[in-house]
Amino acid sequence: MKCAFCGKEFCEVEATRTCAGCPLHRTCNKAKCPHCGYEVVRTPRWLRWLTRRHKDEDGARKQGVSSLASMYAGERGVIAGLEGADERTVRKLMAMGLVPGTELSVVRSKPGVVLRIGFSEMALDRETASKVTVNTTVGR
Repeated sequence: MKCAFCGKEFCEVEATRTCAGCPLHRTCNKAKCPHCGYEVVRTPRWLRWLTRRHKDEDGARKQGVSSLASMYAGERGVIAGLEGADERTVRKLMAMGLVPGTELSVVRSKPGVVLRIGFSEMALDRETASKVTVNTTVGR
């Protein structure tokens, strides 16, 4: 967690230790910053799940380059390459028309990735889509 007041990073265990003396610490939905004492409202787990964003392996989307699995519906891009794919997967993707330099747009991103290349639409599972690197050109 990050304190909205002082900006210090802390984990929920530290926040629980700071609130241990309070009689309401079990029913309260707040976390107390161990550095400055500012109380931060915890986001419920179900809300964090609804608002989560897909990220690349390094933890953040790179400027202009992302995997096909991390793109959102409506985004467009040009295939830059295939990373970490075995020979069988590479052949399968190339047979489908997913070769470097091909323009595509994402129609749906969940549960699998549905993409449009020209007038054709195709679906990929998230594992296969994560191996396709795309230079994104248009935002969501």
